[in-house]
Amino acid sequence: MISTFLFSSLLFAKDPAIPGAVTTVDEGRVNWSANRFEASQSYTERSRSWEFRENMANQAVGKTLKAAILSLPITPDNTLEEHLANDAEVSRRLLPKLEQWKTLETHYLAESHEVEVIGYLELKTLLRQLVMKEASKKIRPKEPKDHTGLLIDARDTSYSPVVLPTITNNDGEDVVSIDGFSYHTAKTRLPVLYVSDPADPRSISLIGSNPAMVRAESLTNGDLQIKTEDTSRLPSDEDLKAIVSTGKVVVVIGR
Repeated sequence: MISTFLFSSLLFAKDPAIPGAVTTVDEGRVNWSANRFEASQSYTERSRSWEFRENMANQAVGKTLKAAILSLPITPDNTLEEHLANDAEVSRRLLPKLEQWKTLETHYLAESHEVEVIGYLELKTLLRQLVMKEASKKIRPKEPKDHTGLLIDARDTSYSPVVLPTITNNDGEDVVSIDGFSYHTAKTRLPVLYVSDPADPRSISLIGSNPAMVRAESLTNGDLQIKTEDTSRLPSDEDLKAIVSTGKVVVVIGR
């Protein structure tokens, strides 16, 4: 039944307004589906011009983004701040990019005389050097033959998404991990896309019309494990390696 349901959702998905998978991190939030780290701030002082209020809100957003992004979970037990503390080279390349945040939305609220600014950092650009360093230089990206991608349904779990997830089978063997992700693919995308609904057009664009579909459960160490009864639905070893190497993996977390 799970395959029939997911296939129908993918086949007939047309609505681009499906909400993304979003989690709160410190004073910011990660929109995993849009590959954005976002934060919002506002400024109110009636005696000041709208332009001044907008400038102050912009300054506040920049400070919030630069502080909150450090709490971004890279793995279940490692934040961005902790990762950078142990990698001077990546730290040197990444930290200047925190100044390159962009404005997503600006709201002028006449009734409260408030200006609210929502800013963001694009994760795949910000984290490119980090992910490339962790990815495998030995693996060349290769297109799968039988399946177009892998969709993992983790909606009925307590799983919290991370940038570099590890997903195993019931024998503890890696199904998806950074070790199988190609250095060449890391130049343009992250290893996994998280969505809240399998019908998200971003999911379909990535994993195509014929993905393998499985369910997963969360483990106490923060990783995901493919349900035992669904392991037979996984792609062949050759296809799976190709799918992971090209990052054609979608995890549905339902929030």
